Amino acid sequence: MAHSAAWIEAGPATLVLAFDREPLREAGFGAPYEIRDLRLMDQGRMGLLHQQARGVMIGR
Repeated sequence: MAHSAAWIEAGPATLVLAFDREPLREAGFGAPYEIRDLRLMDQGRMGLLHQQARGVMIGR
């Protein structure tokens, strides 16, 4: 699980989510990884702007 907060203007943007890969590697997990249950929230009003059950595959 990861959380990040940033003010994002309209148009293309990047939001970085940092994970420690070592615990995953030690548990025998490896790429590909998948982002699931992605939620974009309006932090000022604590309102849900977008929710996506399955997101992006990483490291195929």
